[in-house]
Amino acid sequence: MPHLTRSMAAALTVAALLAGAATACTTSPQAPPLDRGAPPPSPTVKAPDPGRVLEEAARRRLGRVEAEEDSVLLDASSTGSSLNRDETMTPGKPLTADLTCAGKGSATFTLTSGRAKVSQRIDCGGDTASRVVTVELTPASKALDVHIEVTGGDQVGTAYRVRRQ
Repeated sequence: MPHLTRSMAAALTVAALLAGAATACTTSPQAPPLDRGAPPPSPTVKAPDPGRVLEEAARRRLGRVEAEEDSVLLDASSTGSSLNRDETMTPGKPLTADLTCAGKGSATFTLTSGRAKVSQRIDCGGDTASRVVTVELTPASKALDVHIEVTGGDQVGTAYRVRRQ
């Protein structure tokens, strides 16, 4: 009889484990009941990144300024402050840079090549928001650094284009 009791206990234990596993796979304490008549859930729409939106706005402004495609040396945009370097300039050949920004605050663009340097502050909002500022620089070396410092706002998109004259 003790052997029968052990076998029954083992069988009851296995049955209880299987029943528990089956229950765990079919129900969840956190899952809401399924409503068969409800429409399927709509896909989640991710809100656009505000910084990217401002960067694209600055790029569109820059696109309004005509430039011959073969004259463009650099074309860049960013969100916030940045520093870019290009080492393919020809010393002594004049360059023109078109600068703009979008958002709240201002951006100071500083272009440096050797001892040659030009700096321009632009208000990114208000009445002058749609303007593109043009500056000229004659590189003194092969390197051109474009430093953009954003102030007065945490969301500013900037864009610039450097081209041959």
